[in-house]
Amino acid sequence: MKKLAVILALSIVLLGSASDESPNIVLVLSSNNPRLAMVAGGFRQSFPGAFREINLEGSDKKLRDVGEELKTSKPELVVVVGDQAAQMAKWYLENVPVVYCEAPLAAKTFQGSTNVVAISHQSDPMDQLKALQAVFPDKKRVGLFYGKKYARIDSEKISKESRQMGLTLRINALNSIEELPTRLKEQTSEVDVIWVMIDPEVLCRFSIEYVVVQAISAGLPVFCGDVVLGESGAAASLPPNPVDVGVKAATEAKKILDKGPTRNGTAVYAKGDLTLNKRVAKILNLSFPANLEKEARIIH
Repeated sequence: MKKLAVILALSIVLLGSASDESPNIVLVLSSNNPRLAMVAGGFRQSFPGAFREINLEGSDKKLRDVGEELKTSKPELVVVVGDQAAQMAKWYLENVPVVYCEAPLAAKTFQGSTNVVAISHQSDPMDQLKALQAVFPDKKRVGLFYGKKYARIDSEKISKESRQMGLTLRINALNSIEELPTRLKEQTSEVDVIWVMIDPEVLCRFSIEYVVVQAISAGLPVFCGDVVLGESGAAASLPPNPVDVGVKAATEAKKILDKGPTRNGTAVYAKGDLTLNKRVAKILNLSFPANLEKEARIIH
């Protein structure tokens, strides 16, 4: 009996040691939004180890409570899904490595931070360009709008690719939201389609509605690579697949735990899902290629 007690005691010590050595990983969701839940599902199916999952449920109080708790016993790594979760990590988890996704404002939130990896809230710009041409094969003049400060755009590369595709690309890299009305007005008579990259300051929730109204008034479709504008007036979009966003977040989290490079300052892109907005297309008297309609998500 005494021997059995010793073995049990030793087992408890060993189990405790193993538990202490296990990575302390936390996945934090901003809310119960179905898209964020799909991201979490992609992370669950791909991340190889154990982790704790927390949902802030859109509550500022829960943000503070969770932040204070995690600050007291900091995790080894936090993966945040959505802007509210990203803000919690910024306020409370200094020096903790962060992987963020589905967070359009996070580029500003984490400006200057280290140990931060971004799974972009939009699809790869090169993939967007190819999708744009496929959706609008007869439109050869493209006006690209983005904010200089936060957009990760290789203008030289994308201009070269556009020329090879037979497109004329007019790049509008903006320093502030004040520049948008004038530049947009100048371009509406010069292009056949408006291509927009969302960012935290210039082309954000306060200005994208203006872009859509002005573009539709000029008879121009808007194309983008994110879900926000894609659901609020763009004729076509290529937002990231939410499950693949979660998969990419799991991959980057594993790299950090394995002490690999964290790619600070660069974005990781998930594959895009083509979305076609027939409601907007009808207003603009547009039709989409039939083969794309069979594969795309359709908004009626």
